[in-house]
Amino acid sequence: RLGEPSNRLDSETIDKTVFLAHGFLVPRDEARGWASECFKRLYQSGMAAKFCGVTWRSDQGTSADYYLNVQNARDAAAQLAPIVNAMPGGKVWMAHSLGNMLSAYAIADNEMAVDKYFALNAAVASEAYDVATVDESDSPQNYMQHENWLGYSNRTWSATWHKLFQADDDRSKLTWQNRFTNVLERTELYNFWSSGDEVLEIASGSTPYVADVLLGTLDIFNILGIDTRRYTWQKQELYKGRNLIYGTGWAGWGFAYPLIQTAEGANLSTDETLRQYPIFEHDPSYMFTNVILQANIDNILIKGIPALSPPVGFTNLTTITLAQNIDMNKNTAAPDGIERPNDWPDDSDYGYEDRWLHSQFIYVAHHFAHKLYEKFIVIGGLK
Repeated sequence: RLGEPSNRLDSETIDKTVFLAHGFLVPRDEARGWASECFKRLYQSGMAAKFCGVTWRSDQGTSADYYLNVQNARDAAAQLAPIVNAMPGGKVWMAHSLGNMLSAYAIADNEMAVDKYFALNAAVASEAYDVATVDESDSPQNYMQHENWLGYSNRTWSATWHKLFQADDDRSKLTWQNRFTNVLERTELYNFWSSGDEVLEIASGSTPYVADVLLGTLDIFNILGIDTRRYTWQKQELYKGRNLIYGTGWAGWGFAYPLIQTAEGANLSTDETLRQYPIFEHDPSYMFTNVILQANIDNILIKGIPALSPPVGFTNLTTITLAQNIDMNKNTAAPDGIERPNDWPDDSDYGYEDRWLHSQFIYVAHHFAHKLYEKFIVIGGLK
């Protein structure tokens, strides 16, 4: 709805609009609540701009249907961009979690024009903006490599298969690397990330179990103090191709069946052999042709090509300035953090203590989080 609100006339605001796009598994009624809460906090912090909440279908299926909702984000972006572009005045775009995939597709692929873009806890592979974050090492310390692939050279991985093809072959596009770098040319991106984010956190050790995602509603997990949301983003990347109830059966970290090569044999294979007979899952079929529609390239990336980098919302980006990387978990008045003058609620149920968690820009009382909103006001020029 774009009509003028009767209780806040356009004449009472500056010529600028703030937008908020929610993340994964937010139903429409809750999305209205998110927008309402964000507006109130911005207003209390002195915002004089107009405000618009953006809803999109992020809750199709169950919590195991993450990939389906990434596709929804991609599809919604094409509808969103012309609506935003038709609105007058300056624009400050805010997005949370998976809402940043919606945003990236809208800006990169559909030329949505916004002056500034605040990416909050962004559930987007950081290599899409910054290839310096990629780790292609075959090592137990590479936590974005599935443990079952230890010993297999990175030449054999689905995530690096694109390197075996020339630029005129569409298979060369099957990588997350640099997928959204043109966003940085079209708007001024600020990465509001958190080193305390539990959803985007990367487990340092063996591949995290997927059972807690599937059984997250069982009371036993609460009794044992297990947070089923922890490492969620990493899990969905590592279970691409694994053919479980959670994850996908496309390429990824799955092995082609029957497996025709040991690790030693695969590592000795020529490039031509790996092009024709890859070690990973041979699905979908349209992945194995030199001409692939852009929509299908995106589908393959979403469901079949794992990231080799942490998410944007869990790291600094080197492709933007230090001042544009704000670690919300860093309690400081310096530009690269958020001050907490009123302390912080202690989440002792799961041992997180005073970490800035994934959705706390909304779920923690404004009394604690108000300095974040004050930073939005200053950076966005919203007074």
